[in-house]
Amino acid sequence: MSEMEYGQKPHRVAMECCKRLTLTGVSEVTSFDELSVVLVTSCGCLSIEGDDLHITRLDLEHGEADIEGLVTGLFYTKVKERTGGFFRRKKD
Repeated sequence: MSEMEYGQKPHRVAMECCKRLTLTGVSEVTSFDELSVVLVTSCGCLSIEGDDLHITRLDLEHGEADIEGLVTGLFYTKVKERTGGFFRRKKD
């Protein structure tokens, strides 16, 4: 894991039998439905894929989340920094 910025919470994922996830280091939920949950964590953007997924507990103040359902995949991507919209790029 790379160095964490000051104030970031450590990120941890614990999975039980592909049916329950306990997460820490969560700062934002960007999207969710029964097939996928996308979270911003202190280690990047985490996409969780599966069936019948439900966020059963979410505490962003403490950076914690619990997800239940059949988990079929976990994928990390780097969080992209916002550089402005289309017109800002056109201007440069």
